Amino acid sequence: MRRVPVTMLELVPWIKVHPLFSGPAVFLAVLGNVMMQTLRSACMAHGYRNVAFFVHCLEMFFWFTIVSAVLALVAGRPSLVFFHVAGTAAGLVAGTWLDSIFSIGKVALRAITTRDGAAWMTRSLRRRGFGVTTFDGEGLAGGVVLVYVVCRKKDEPDVIAVIRTIDKDCFLLTEPVARVEMSGPLRKTAWINKEVHGD
Repeated sequence: MRRVPVTMLELVPWIKVHPLFSGPAVFLAVLGNVMMQTLRSACMAHGYRNVAFFVHCLEMFFWFTIVSAVLALVAGRPSLVFFHVAGTAAGLVAGTWLDSIFSIGKVALRAITTRDGAAWMTRSLRRRGFGVTTFDGEGLAGGVVLVYVVCRKKDEPDVIAVIRTIDKDCFLLTEPVARVEMSGPLRKTAWINKEVHGD
C-alpha cells in the first residue's frame, strides 16, 4: 500500500532537490510565520481576543504544514541560516506594516498647550466629532492646559493634524489603549457634539 505524504518536503520535493529554491522557501516560510505572530500580538495588546484567536489558529496551521517542514532544511544546510534570519526580520517589519495599515485598536493623545490653544483645539476637535477632556496645570512658564483625546487608531492622523495646525510647538504624547469602557461610540457625529457642547 502506498504511503501518503505527511510533510511538505515530501509533498513538494523540488524544494529539497534544487538548492535554488531552498533559500527563498525558508525566507518566505519564516516571514509568513513571524508576520502572523506580530499581528496576533498586536490584536491581543489592543483587546481583540477573537481576532487574535483566529490569527493564532492560522499561524499554527501554517507552522505545522509548511514552516516545520521547510525549517528542516536549515538543520541539514547551515548556509540557509541567513535566509532564516532575513525572513524573521522581514516578517517583523511586514507585521508591523500590516498593523499600521489595518489601524487596529485605539490610542490616547495628550497635548500640553496654552489656554488659548486648548480652547481652539477643544472647539475644533469637538466639531469634528471627537470627545475632548481638558485639565488645567502649571508648567515652567506658567499656566498650561492638558488636552486629552481617545480615538480610533485610524483617526489618529486627523487629531494630530488639528493639534499641530493650532499649536505646532505643543508637547504631544500618544500611546496605545488596551481597553475602553463607555456607553457610546468613540467618535460621535459632529452634530451631536455641537448640540451637546454648544460649538
